[in-house]
Amino acid sequence: RACVEAGADMLGVSHLDEGLRLREAGLTAPVLVFLPLLEDECPQAVAQQLTVTVTSEAQLLALRAAAERGARTASFHIYIDSGLGRPSAGEQIPHLIKLSAPWPELSLEGVYTHFDPTRPVRSRLTLLDVLKPGAELQMLCSMVKALAREELRRDIMVHAAASTTFLDEPSSHLDMVRIGTLLYGQWPAYARNRDLELRDTFELRTHIIAIEELPPRARVGYGGEFVCRRHTRVGTLPLGYADGLGVAPASLTATFRKWLNSYVKGPQHVLVTGKQAPIIGRVAMDQCAIDVTDIEEAQVGSEVVVPVRRLSVSPQIPRVPTSLAE
Repeated sequence: RACVEAGADMLGVSHLDEGLRLREAGLTAPVLVFLPLLEDECPQAVAQQLTVTVTSEAQLLALRAAAERGARTASFHIYIDSGLGRPSAGEQIPHLIKLSAPWPELSLEGVYTHFDPTRPVRSRLTLLDVLKPGAELQMLCSMVKALAREELRRDIMVHAAASTTFLDEPSSHLDMVRIGTLLYGQWPAYARNRDLELRDTFELRTHIIAIEELPPRARVGYGGEFVCRRHTRVGTLPLGYADGLGVAPASLTATFRKWLNSYVKGPQHVLVTGKQAPIIGRVAMDQCAIDVTDIEEAQVGSEVVVPVRRLSVSPQIPRVPTSLAE
């Protein structure tokens, strides 16, 4: 709702179920479902006027059949892969556009791609892009639009930029940009250009549910990887890897797991009454431990702010507007 009120022309979701939930919540804005649908999912998408992604003739025919049975028009975008190895229309794009043209129950609205954010566009440059940055993408855009005008007698949109490419490659903006992680007030991990003022729009909060006093040399967590070097006050939080906290598989060695958590910027500290408290020991499925020895005011019930990647937080955790949380 906030995005629509702020002027978003379209909402993007991964799965059909997410699009259905938006409709159930009363949102009528256009919604693009990124992952291709199974044949038996098409009727629901058509009935709820969701825009689906098509990557093959079989999917297009299934969508047409669902639209025909439901006496509705089915909107869709065609996806073409750009090196990620995802399901893609590829060289079938001209065929799919021509195939959909005579059928009034099908409405092609756009063609799109998605770049690997770990590889800057310039690392994939052809000679054409060396001569003029962004030229290859612009050429693809022009060719797709020309084909659509010839076959459909109207314009369609072409889009390519998600958060990282939006920041780093202005030439990729085309007709629409798909902003994801930036909406949470967090920088894309591989973005080079950060000339943008961001405000944190998401904060994971919980409470200390227990505090234990442990002697020196006591071990904390599975595997006993953390050993107390002093008398330690250990607080327990009701959050674990099932909630999106921690990413390293338990099968890894402690040293490699610590390196991996650091590499993916996993949380190493939480904030208790505004002060940093380190996470100690291995994060369990439903809980973790923090060291509150140096935070005298920490007690059972104290509020804790946990810094996490927003997109990894379990959808089961309630979302509370800030005005209510404060």
